[in-house]
Amino acid sequence: MRAALDSKYENVILSAEDLFFLDEPEIRPFAGIVYDLFDNIVIVAYLRRQDELAASHKAQGAKTIQSAWVFGFEADPLPALNSQVIGYLDFDSKLAAWASAFPNAQLRVHEYRRDRLVNGDIVADFAEILNIDLCHTQDDVNAALGANQIKLIYNLRQRGVGQRFVKRIHRDGVLTADHHKFLPTHNQAREFYAAFKNSNQALEERLQGFEFHDDFSRYPDVLVNTGFGEYERENLYRILSSISKTNPEDLARRLIELEGRVRKRSLFAMLKPEILGADLADELISIASDLDPRAHDVERAKRKAKARHSGFLSRIKTKVQHIKARWS
Repeated sequence: MRAALDSKYENVILSAEDLFFLDEPEIRPFAGIVYDLFDNIVIVAYLRRQDELAASHKAQGAKTIQSAWVFGFEADPLPALNSQVIGYLDFDSKLAAWASAFPNAQLRVHEYRRDRLVNGDIVADFAEILNIDLCHTQDDVNAALGANQIKLIYNLRQRGVGQRFVKRIHRDGVLTADHHKFLPTHNQAREFYAAFKNSNQALEERLQGFEFHDDFSRYPDVLVNTGFGEYERENLYRILSSISKTNPEDLARRLIELEGRVRKRSLFAMLKPEILGADLADELISIASDLDPRAHDVERAKRKAKARHSGFLSRIKTKVQHIKARWS
């Protein structure tokens, strides 16, 4: 960052939302770098009401994993109020740390709310605050995902899917369109916001006149049924077919058929997984091979599955013989 700031330009704008993730011990060395390079420093902070910002981060966490690291990997519209979340959303303490590290800087704090921004645009508003001319196009470069898309990605992550693959899903436009909003209920949002009452009162005293709006009308009274089950099933097949050369309809048929066969044997499978049988193991391995044609260990997996199955049957026969011997 120092190399980027230490440039040939006399005036520099550093815009990085990640700076707000810094805690007090990290802000001070950053301030030292900035003071070494610049004489006049203006810090502009846009604060968004805690419930709105937390909901936004939860939605953003389905795209970029940085938000999920702080706000959690659960597919809920609002995060749990743990120490990380409270630390990030305690705006009074956060701004106090910045003001302490930059005692000679100008600190300008504004509420982030579209109807209060110049032309409803954050860049235009920022330019007016600093009285500078910034040429930009007012494109929405960070369009929000739909509720079903967000839930599906969080569910995939919880089951071990890595961020590289999540990025690929976004890049290739694999998921079908979804226009449901990923929002908590009206009461959930109010309760979450109330947790920061003392911090916000201290913030208002610190900034003299700053106050968050009190409109909660964007939230529904009850959680909306988005038809997630059907959406998830359809898009899991789309994801699987996108990474393989298998026809999606054929893949769906094979998986549904396999699911039915597994269900029939599920009681025994709970007792001993091997009892699912070599035939089901072979089918699973075959599907895995179709999904990833580059796999080199399919035949080895088949041999292992058959060996486990044969070994299990052998142990069953031995136990039966022991029982017979006892009774006789």
